[in-house]
Amino acid sequence: MVPYVTKTQHSLQLLSQLLLQRAFDYQDEALCQQQICEFLTTQGVTFEAEFRLDSSNRIDFYFPISKIGLEIKASKKWSKARVYRQVERYCGFPEIRGLILATGRAQGLPSPVNGKPVRVLHLGVAHL
Repeated sequence: MVPYVTKTQHSLQLLSQLLLQRAFDYQDEALCQQQICEFLTTQGVTFEAEFRLDSSNRIDFYFPISKIGLEIKASKKWSKARVYRQVERYCGFPEIRGLILATGRAQGLPSPVNGKPVRVLHLGVAHL
């Protein structure tokens, strides 16, 4: 029996596959975000960078058609628990139907988070 894949899960898969087509500098978070922004623009993807979910929560990229959020954690200095809490907060917003955490370091996440599918995308995987 083939498992049921939701539209959101399919969108997460497509976006992940697109991002794995190119190498990004996952040592420098600001540069990584800039490279992803330029790449998505050249691919004709509709997105908003630095999308405000509310006055104190801003996700790195938001895809309004699919309502997918993309959060980048590229530098090597962060707390895994803090990143999880951030993902959990973002998944609590109605604007977010699914989320990808793109990271340069190993980080696991349960799925779903707040009832929404999440994916971890390791930025260096495609170009090892």
